[in-house]
Amino acid sequence: MNWKQHLGVGMSFGIIFLLLFYKSLTPQQWSIGIFISFIFSLLPDIDCQSSKLTWWLLITYTGLNLFFLLFAKEYLKFTIIAQFVTIVFNKMPHRGFIHSITACVLFSIMLFLLLDNLIFVGVGALSYWSHLLADGIPFKMTGNI
Repeated sequence: MNWKQHLGVGMSFGIIFLLLFYKSLTPQQWSIGIFISFIFSLLPDIDCQSSKLTWWLLITYTGLNLFFLLFAKEYLKFTIIAQFVTIVFNKMPHRGFIHSITACVLFSIMLFLLLDNLIFVGVGALSYWSHLLADGIPFKMTGNI
């Protein structure tokens, strides 16, 4: 699958999950939830060294860092850590460890530690897992590290 297809599948899963909790979410939380779904839908492909998407994500994170610095400082740590993780995991073999349920759980734990919100964690985990599902490896537990 290409990144557009992964994004469509992941965002669909993420938005459906958000709709389950729509009455309890503020507009700001909706925006954060959609952003998380966007990132986590594509996150498994940060291990693809030749991907233009990885560099696009790094540029996007930089822009989001500035946005959060100005308007929502409580979420700035998310994009700074995500930017660092993108650089580190980009050096790993494609469809290795990052394309596993173990990585999905680890990224979800990181998300919980950053935002302390189970709805956001659910959106992230479901969007990430949808990428594995679309790649035909929904139950892969681990890979090359």
